[in-house]
Amino acid sequence: MLKMIKNPFFSILIPTYKRANNLKLAIQCILMQDFSDFEIIISDNNSNDGTEDIVRKFKDPRIKYSKNVKNIGWIPNLRKAINAASGTYILLHGDDDFIIFPQTLSRLYALIKKESYGFVRMNYLSVLQEKDLIFDFHKDIQRDFKIKPKENKKIIVDFIEKIDPFFITGIVFKNNYPKKIDLMNSEFVAWFKIIFYNIYQFGGYFVQQQFLAASWSQNASHPRYQLSNGQFRFEKYFTEVSRLLGGNEYEQFLNKRLKIIIREFPAAKYYTNNSNLKIFSKRVLEISPKLRFSFEYWFWFFFSLLAPKLILAFIRKHIFFRMIANTNIPNYAKMHKRISYLNSLLNA
Repeated sequence: MLKMIKNPFFSILIPTYKRANNLKLAIQCILMQDFSDFEIIISDNNSNDGTEDIVRKFKDPRIKYSKNVKNIGWIPNLRKAINAASGTYILLHGDDDFIIFPQTLSRLYALIKKESYGFVRMNYLSVLQEKDLIFDFHKDIQRDFKIKPKENKKIIVDFIEKIDPFFITGIVFKNNYPKKIDLMNSEFVAWFKIIFYNIYQFGGYFVQQQFLAASWSQNASHPRYQLSNGQFRFEKYFTEVSRLLGGNEYEQFLNKRLKIIIREFPAAKYYTNNSNLKIFSKRVLEISPKLRFSFEYWFWFFFSLLAPKLILAFIRKHIFFRMIANTNIPNYAKMHKRISYLNSLLNA
């Protein structure tokens, strides 16, 4: 069981599974903060790689560690951590990610105390470990921006979509929402209902400066390319947005999302096979039958179906490194030096 102490300001939640060394760095960077009013809740999904030993070596009473007797899946594991959180605000954190600067939590605290936002999205850099590169997926967003409470539902959904709600690290929300508002069983934005409620009630904010780093591998796959019980693993997200918007507004949202999925046909083929690609693409038509008449749909389907994986790998690599080359990170050399130093702690 997780033993609670007095209510801290931040509950930093780290669901983890078999990433002992990365988790060590994540914890070290949190403990290096110049802000101390937090707890770290680590929910271990039955790792067998020495995770518990790594955590126990940190003799800090703010660390609350719990290990599941079996792997319960990442969403139930995160739910368990959320239910154990006693902080005023919850900060979600990946087990292979880390905080870059020691002033991060104090800066976040000052921002929240000023406006009491219900939700804050902290920007992050991606660190490609294999190539010792850093880049920014959000290079098109050049400034902070906020959203007021009680805004139109579509405006809130558009805000959530814009600030990258899909990645766990840097998701921050007020911890006093009704408990009937739960995580969704969705690979996309499992926390969507929670952050929507908090934005509607208290407003939201996007922090453009990169205070966090996310470990990233160009060889990583994703469960979104596999169906479960005949559905995409993120369809609960679509269902919830449909409930909120409906009508033409939802159709606009759905068309935008399905276009992204269609352009991911090559990735679905690359990470799986042609048989799965056919199942994957068929589900798109089941959701939106009118796409049977879409040139874009059939172009990407036949291109993915016929292209050898070797060709897909070459194109993927070219697009990926072109995207990195176009990244504009202020003070890149200074940022790279700092991240390299933190990475060196893994071997300390």
